[in-house]
Amino acid sequence: MEKVWTYLFRANLYDDDFTIYRDIVILSNQSLHDLLGFIRSLYGLDSIHDAVGAHCNAEWFRLEAIDLDKNPLLMDFVVEPYQKFYYCYDLEKEFEFFVELLDIREGVAEVAYPICEKEEGFAPAQYTPFELDKGKNITDKNKIIGIKSALRWIK
Repeated sequence: MEKVWTYLFRANLYDDDFTIYRDIVILSNQSLHDLLGFIRSLYGLDSIHDAVGAHCNAEWFRLEAIDLDKNPLLMDFVVEPYQKFYYCYDLEKEFEFFVELLDIREGVAEVAYPICEKEEGFAPAQYTPFELDKGKNITDKNKIIGIKSALRWIK
């Protein structure tokens, strides 16, 4: 039987002391979109809004932008141990994630990845009860924010 390799990522939702996070195990041959979609699902976020991303250095300083329109396999995306990247979803509400590779390890072929290995802290709701009760058109609300305004995060 062929070995499967997994990555252990920690997806920290920005707060002052990184106390809200999810540890995610995902196959090395799954895609970046698989990882980002799983992060959104673990935090109870929808998948209809724009997002931006950037590679980061060891101190979380944002370096080069990640083209989220491309969908590389994680084995091609991960180029160094303990790699870090920034991911901002729903640019109006700015759900900021600091994602770090913690480990590369052998996986179990019978497991359906990705999985959440550890969950810490409570994530805020994406929509307030007021927004939901008012019947705000949630699917169109983020279209007013263009990509150029989103790029202010990548410097």
